Amino acid sequence: MINLNSELSVSAQKGGSGHVWSDKWKVLIYDKASRSTVAPLLSVQGLRQLGITVYMMVDTPRQKIPDVPAVYFLKPTLENVQIVARDCNQGLYQSVHVNFSSTLPRALLEHLAEATSKGGGSQRVARLMDQYLDFVSLEPCLFTLERPLTYYNYSKDNVNEKELTTCLNEIVNGLFSVVVTLGMVPIIRAPVGGPAEMIARQLDDKLRKAMRNSKTQHLFQQDNNGTGGGGGGGSSGGSGGNGHTHSKGNGETGQEGVLRERPVMVLLDRGIDLGQVLHHTSLYQPLVDDLLDFQLNRVSFTKDDAQKSSFTLDPNVDDFWNQYGGQLFPDAVEGNTTDRSRLAKEEQQISSSGQTGDMSNIASAVASLERHMEHKKRSNDHFHLLEATMKVIVARSLHEFQPYEENIVSGRFLQSADHEKYLTLLGNPQKGTYMDKLRFCIVWISRDVNMASERPELLQNLILVMDEIALSEHKNKNIHLHIFQHVQQVQRLSGGGYAAVEHQNGRGSGLNNGGTGSGSGNGGASWSLSGLTKTMGAVLAKAKEWIPKAAPDTKITQVMSNVMLGKTDASTASLLYFDPKIGKFERKRGFFEERCGVVCGLLEIDLFSFSCFSGTKSVSLAQESRRKGSHNAGITFVVGGVTYTEYHNIKEWAKKQKPIPKNIIVGSTSMLNAENFIDELSRFSPDYNTGSMD
Repeated sequence: MINLNSELSVSAQKGGSGHVWSDKWKVLIYDKASRSTVAPLLSVQGLRQLGITVYMMVDTPRQKIPDVPAVYFLKPTLENVQIVARDCNQGLYQSVHVNFSSTLPRALLEHLAEATSKGGGSQRVARLMDQYLDFVSLEPCLFTLERPLTYYNYSKDNVNEKELTTCLNEIVNGLFSVVVTLGMVPIIRAPVGGPAEMIARQLDDKLRKAMRNSKTQHLFQQDNNGTGGGGGGGSSGGSGGNGHTHSKGNGETGQEGVLRERPVMVLLDRGIDLGQVLHHTSLYQPLVDDLLDFQLNRVSFTKDDAQKSSFTLDPNVDDFWNQYGGQLFPDAVEGNTTDRSRLAKEEQQISSSGQTGDMSNIASAVASLERHMEHKKRSNDHFHLLEATMKVIVARSLHEFQPYEENIVSGRFLQSADHEKYLTLLGNPQKGTYMDKLRFCIVWISRDVNMASERPELLQNLILVMDEIALSEHKNKNIHLHIFQHVQQVQRLSGGGYAAVEHQNGRGSGLNNGGTGSGSGNGGASWSLSGLTKTMGAVLAKAKEWIPKAAPDTKITQVMSNVMLGKTDASTASLLYFDPKIGKFERKRGFFEERCGVVCGLLEIDLFSFSCFSGTKSVSLAQESRRKGSHNAGITFVVGGVTYTEYHNIKEWAKKQKPIPKNIIVGSTSMLNAENFIDELSRFSPDYNTGSMD
């Protein structure tokens, strides 16, 4: 796309790292959403190597550059179409190559044609493309649709048809883009009721129609050939374009994120496990996301010397991040120490080889020094990142909350002795913040679904403790009260879990198959609460005192693993089954109107009676028509957001499957951490104001 929708034409010039450079210079114009798509994939250097000399937001004032072509990457909105037409008519650029992230509606296409024709700019439109890139690829096996507040939008009391229709259509369009990019039409599974079912039906409908439409069936030619890896873009007024895949080698299974056989896509609602989002974790990347500013793979924090630091963490180029991002935090600290020692020895060897006087040795030393300095900078970046993360952990005593939460997740919440320990931690003003203790309470309430009915005194004690903490930190106590009520209602409506998926005292394939979960603490381990020094030795010593264990698989991993292995139990038997390649439509008007009492969030309403769901609809296949056996490729998508802990948990499970590791891609409407999800839950309270819970 950036190379003007053509194969890369290269000059003899090479970049410093051996990368080829484009011989066509151009300008990149994008909107906010499309910038999010580009940011995790291409650095500034990467854009320059592709010939991008200038990149600008579409809605900012721009000067005329008439001797270079411009690449537009935009969402198909009326505002963006009007800006493109205005730029063409004013002759800002030599030519324009317009790329839309999803399908450009016919009305907007006609508007663009009419506006450029009247203004005299139509000859500058070189190409118009539907690229089907309406998603953000964060890692080879992780994508997001960048649609925050989805859980709140479909769960709030005053949800209306227009809002729900817009929300679900955006999700369906994003998933359609993912399917086109992968080039493989999946089997679709979803639980009955709620937004996941509605999205599954709409996606099945959209894929079925696209495969049978002569104008769009070329998007799935890769699927017909039996291979995946990029179905390609479609043209709004011309020939097809190039697909896009963010991938990385993965040994014997090929490339991560590139599916070699037809996948099964499992759509799940966030209500499957609210507590997991707020669970304090022990993994490196989830801790960075939880405690620091981490957006679109870029982290920002303040170092010990009060200097601001910001850099990109890309597993495709950062081997340490790729290896340790999903590992326990103490392992990452120790790995960085080992890495720094190796680099110190390597530096001595390079220095020695350059002092021999032999020109060949000097030339080799210079070449090695460039690579060494790059690795050293990255290692130092992780050193400071680990220090910053560790500083927050110790300051807030998170190492004490995490093991207790893991005990609760594993089922240890019924004994009075455990209650006493948990309440003592919550009542200690020196341990954690109001937010940390609220998270702990939500994890506890979400697991002990009978607390209100069987242990009302305990629930009242939790509320009193949180009221006191809220008062001391000037927070509004009504907000956490509404959050508790919301979590309890969701758990009751889901039967205390998601199709009876529950953690059972260490039961779960994570303990046997190496699932990482969010880590579990050693009950006898304790950390020194003295201040951090500037030496890694002190940081490493504190980290080694924390001995988290591998945790049971998360609920999302449990459901996905059962589907992938072809198991039929309570978590999979009720899942609907759609296959866009076979099956049929249900054309009976009122088919959905007959299905009332659908649960969407807290509302028992007939969402299928909305006009956007009436008419022709897809039908779940009967048991005898379904594919039997296991799957080697899968896509997990969580409506309402997913956490990095859940991503690494399912990734670790897939990696350890025998004899061949599973290839699973994880997606969601947004990436969740505790802070933004608490803000989302707070919106259910009438007292919510600015997001600060005050």
